[in-house]
Amino acid sequence: MTNPILLESAGGFLASCAALWFLTVKKLPSFGFTSILTNLQPVLKSYLLKQNYIASIGLLLLRIAVGVMMIHHGQEKLADPQQFADTYVASLHLPFPLFFAYAAGLSELIGSW
Repeated sequence: MTNPILLESAGGFLASCAALWFLTVKKLPSFGFTSILTNLQPVLKSYLLKQNYIASIGLLLLRIAVGVMMIHHGQEKLADPQQFADTYVASLHLPFPLFFAYAAGLSELIGSW
């Protein structure tokens, strides 16, 4: 029987090798995804870089909504970090689950601002 941690490690290693290979290649192979990105790039640039106050207000409201949700989730993690560490972080087999529970809560709380 294979060890799931070994499979996850091998999959992560292969994915990182593939990502590094794609970064070093000068011209990406033409998958459907890269052609979609090259077609969307001018549209996204024109939308995000124009001086439109309504678009800016919409993006501001989106940022505020996501920030409030992050504050709420960060406070939820910091309210009972041991329960979050036991439930979520320990199931990922990370070392020092309580440390990572505090790190997740603080990063969501501080990073939202």
